[in-house]
Amino acid sequence: MVKSKKNPKNPEPYFDWETYWETRKSYDEVRLSQRTVFDKSILTVSGTALGASLYLLTVFPIPNSSMAVVALVCTWAFFGVAILSNLASYLLGSESAKRDIEDLDRDTRIAKEMFEQGMKHEEPNSERNNLVNWTDRITYLSLILFFLGGISLFYFAYQLAYSGGNDVREKASTNNCSSSIIR
Repeated sequence: MVKSKKNPKNPEPYFDWETYWETRKSYDEVRLSQRTVFDKSILTVSGTALGASLYLLTVFPIPNSSMAVVALVCTWAFFGVAILSNLASYLLGSESAKRDIEDLDRDTRIAKEMFEQGMKHEEPNSERNNLVNWTDRITYLSLILFFLGGISLFYFAYQLAYSGGNDVREKASTNNCSSSIIR
C-alpha cells in the first residue's frame, strides 16, 4: 500500500508517486512472471500427456470398447487444442505488448506537442487493449481444455487397465516389462 507523506515545505500530505510506481512495477513483474510460468507449464504438461497416451498405446492393447477409442480421440483433441491455444496466447500477448508500446509512444508524443504549444494535455487513452482480453480468454480456454484432456486421459487409462485382462499381461511381458510391475 502506498502511503502519503508530508512534504517538509508543505504541511499537507501528498501522494508518493515514486513509491506507487515502484510498487506497481514490482506487482506487474510478479504477475508477468507467474503468467509465463503458467503458460509454459500448460504447454509442457499437455505435451507430456500426449506422449503418455501414445506410450499407453504401445504397452497396452487397444480394447474393443468404443468408449476407449472415443476417450483417446478426445484426449488427443483436448491436449492438442490446449497446446495450440497456448501458442496463440503467446502470439497475442506479444502483439498486445507491441500495441501498448505504440499507444504509449503516441500518447507521449501528443503530450509533448501539446506541452510545447502551451496547451493543457488531456488524459491519455486508458482503454484496455482488446488483444489483452483475447489473450486472457485463450489462456483460460487452454486451462479448461487441459483439465478435460486430463479427465479423458484418465478415463482412457481406466478403459485400458480394466478391459484387457490377461492380454495386457502378455503384451507387457513381450515388451520386456517385468510382470511384477503389472500385478
